[in-house]
Amino acid sequence: MNKKRSLIGIGAVIFTLLTVVACGNKASFEVVSSTEATSGPGFYSMPPKVDIAVFMSTRGSMISVLPTVNPDIQNFLSILDSEGWDYHFVMTSLDTPQTPTRIACSVYDGNSTNWQPPYPGASRASSSVVSNYYSSASNYTNYMSGSASNGLEAGLDTINTFYKSSFGVQSGFSRPDAMSVIFVVSNGNDTSKVNYCPRNDGSMAPCEQADTAHPLCTANANDPTGGSTTCGSDASSLAYYQRNLLAVKSNLKFFAAVPESGEATCLNENAQTGTRYMEMASRLGGAYFDLCTQSLGAVLTDLTLSLAAVQQSYKTQELFISQAANPSTIVVTKAINGDPGNVVIIPQSTTQGWNYEGQVTNVPVIYSVAPNGAKTYMNTASGYGIHLYGSAVLSGSDTASVQYMPAGANNAVSQ
Repeated sequence: MNKKRSLIGIGAVIFTLLTVVACGNKASFEVVSSTEATSGPGFYSMPPKVDIAVFMSTRGSMISVLPTVNPDIQNFLSILDSEGWDYHFVMTSLDTPQTPTRIACSVYDGNSTNWQPPYPGASRASSSVVSNYYSSASNYTNYMSGSASNGLEAGLDTINTFYKSSFGVQSGFSRPDAMSVIFVVSNGNDTSKVNYCPRNDGSMAPCEQADTAHPLCTANANDPTGGSTTCGSDASSLAYYQRNLLAVKSNLKFFAAVPESGEATCLNENAQTGTRYMEMASRLGGAYFDLCTQSLGAVLTDLTLSLAAVQQSYKTQELFISQAANPSTIVVTKAINGDPGNVVIIPQSTTQGWNYEGQVTNVPVIYSVAPNGAKTYMNTASGYGIHLYGSAVLSGSDTASVQYMPAGANNAVSQ
């Protein structure tokens, strides 16, 4: 009999032959079942995918922040690692469209020298960004430069341009089965497609804030809906960008670190309340943080807490093993909240248990449930799958282990 040992994920899949009885010139051998494991000793869960794009203003006093952001980025990525995210991360300008040159990736990316398969049997090549964009988290550096300010901040338009470009697909940054996260950092307010009108004092302001009457607006590049009797485009432009961003991905979430109230001194400069960014965060299932009362590092830590809360809402419906199994030997154990001391054996059942599916291709593994009950699926994977049903589905930090004998393996007796 052969002895074969292969390392899978963080844990191991072990194939051994155990001598049970020796009698005379005969030896009895038994094939010992394999255990698929990753996240903890003997237990398995798949890291959820998230593609994070940070859009940071590089105008005015924000320029002074740029040289200090690297330690904050490193800490942020380190927390994502500890929370078990399979992440892609870029940081780019909020003010002018820029194509990122590097993507920070977790150890689940195939380019990593410390690669960890996200699930048993995963392909290294299929989990990789394009190599010339790849950066390990520890080597990722802020690549942005400052820009001059003309008083306008077309941040939402910059974000829209980023997601319409070919960068995401070309580089491998955007994954169709990952959650997308947008994070805006600015001490100003968005002005994208906002029509400006003169006030009585001669200064310009969004037409909703102007104090004189204006004729019907003519549809133009600044107003995606054709205008209104007051030339106001604040609401219509927000709706326009909301539609565009939701078209990127249904499970996209928007976060913002901006001044939260009134004209304030923020980063040693007069700042504007980031009303439009805060509104977009509310519309797209995210959150906003006050940039004027805490450091960027503290804000990024708050973002990890928000993402951790999202992660706890995820459910896992598919487990994988690295080779074909003998279905009658499969034992699936669920660890409640990932605690190996609090486990239940899941029965084989297509209502409240598991079913061995054999070889499957690009099946969704994780899903989230919206308040209206709609499910959003993510983390597609291929391999030898075990589908979970009903109460057997893993929630939040639940994990599971799978023990089995390989297909075709039989106990044998040899002379």
